[in-house]
Amino acid sequence: MVAQRFVPIELRKQHNNVAGFIYAVVGIAYAVLLGLVVVAAWEQYQTTWDTTEREANELAELFWLGLRRTR
Repeated sequence: MVAQRFVPIELRKQHNNVAGFIYAVVGIAYAVLLGLVVVAAWEQYQTTWDTTEREANELAELFWLGLRRTR
């Protein structure tokens, strides 16, 4: 939008190929960054899931130990 306002159309037509390559590089960099963010989020999710499962198992074990002691 800014380029359309300040750069004349004839100059933009001359540099369409270069602009296309620049947009491609920016798109690839964005895709790689997005992929890294997804991997980091998934690792945190998996860590959270493992911690929750471990805590639930420990709570169940405490419950069963409590039942044994009351008998």
